[in-house]
Amino acid sequence: MSRRNANPTPRIKKTGKRWLGAPLDATLIFLALAATNFWINRDDPGWTGLNPTPWLLLPVFLGGRYGSRGGISGTILAIGAILALQFFLNGTPPGLALREEPYFFLALLIGGACGSLIHFLLESTLGPEKELQDTLIQANQKMEREISVYRENEASLTDVLLDHGAEFAPLDERMRRLFAPGAPPPEQGFLKLAAEFFDVTEAAIYTGKRPGSPLEMSAVIGNRSAFQEEMRPSGTPMVAAALTARKLATCRHLWRGESLEDSAYLAAIPWFAPGGSACALLLVSHIPVTLVSWESLARLEALFSWTMEQAMQVEAAKAVTEADPGSILQPDDFEAAIEHALEYATTRAVSSSLVIFQSAPDAPDTLKADFVRALRSTAQPLDVIGAVPVKGVQSAYAIAVLRPAGTTVGSKGLAHRLLSHIPRGPELIDYRILQVEDAAQFRQQWQELRTQAKPNV
Repeated sequence: MSRRNANPTPRIKKTGKRWLGAPLDATLIFLALAATNFWINRDDPGWTGLNPTPWLLLPVFLGGRYGSRGGISGTILAIGAILALQFFLNGTPPGLALREEPYFFLALLIGGACGSLIHFLLESTLGPEKELQDTLIQANQKMEREISVYRENEASLTDVLLDHGAEFAPLDERMRRLFAPGAPPPEQGFLKLAAEFFDVTEAAIYTGKRPGSPLEMSAVIGNRSAFQEEMRPSGTPMVAAALTARKLATCRHLWRGESLEDSAYLAAIPWFAPGGSACALLLVSHIPVTLVSWESLARLEALFSWTMEQAMQVEAAKAVTEADPGSILQPDDFEAAIEHALEYATTRAVSSSLVIFQSAPDAPDTLKADFVRALRSTAQPLDVIGAVPVKGVQSAYAIAVLRPAGTTVGSKGLAHRLLSHIPRGPELIDYRILQVEDAAQFRQQWQELRTQAKPNV
């Protein structure tokens, strides 16, 4: 999913090397003076009879704006223009003109010097401000580059995390609180967050047990009468488009149609469970126009999918076992929990992780108490802890943790945190992770592991 910055950082254009515009200014002023001189008073080329001559404007302006280089260029250009006009209009040779009017041409040189002096005085007065401006421009450009790299990395990392294990997705604390004990239904909590962060004022969430069946409203925010209590897959053109294409649909998809009577919604965002066993639909009716963008809708779609995926995983985890959190199940009960996990992996494509801990033969007697204490404090509320019988060893058991809807990466993190709380834990306790996905493959690995397992402390 692509994310683009909707509010780019404003850039400050550097104003250095302004002298590059001097040729254009000199050309415009020269043409204006030459044309005016020719049409108004062609008998006095260069206005040598006027005091001061308007030709002083060229060196003074260029010197004042562009400094000494502009002043010198303006002086040379003005002198050359006057000599050329006198030669072509009156036939006066340039050398004769310079000898007859030396102070006139000297005044042009002094005008360029005065303009350059004005430029120098202004530059010296505004020097600290200009240096600060250049420093801020450089810092701003560097910050823009860093922000661009950060946003690209953030978008890429978020995409990867959303696709590979929602338990590690970098969503804020408010999203994680949707599934805290005692929290309201996650659908209703999600709509509250959508109102707070995306200014969604009217929206509803519909859920269904299987695709194609009518969807029932499970949560709503805003005017409830704006939504139907039950939504059929073909109820409105937008809902039909979203559920059929299995992707985001907006009112823009209906503009090319002939009728818009049923397009009272801005967007419809569908979600389908892996394997197609369940589905949900987020129907958005009102967002401030100034805040509607493809980026905001894409983020809303990602968070909605994450929320529904988490809700399904929590539901599956609760169905795996009804044991008290932290209790250690007997082998038969733990086998039943594993069978439930296999059932959900087969029917609803919700895989689980099984972590088996085994101790070394030379483990001290105090290791068992330390292990159980660390395990109870590290395991998550939905984790199932059970005893695994070891073949060939009477009354010997290994300890295993079944993590419903867990991933291999998350299970490794649990094992590392657990062993870090036990003195010499990584040396004395070994672990192995089995992913509960394919029933036949898991049963074979499970039997092999039980045969090779060593008793736990």
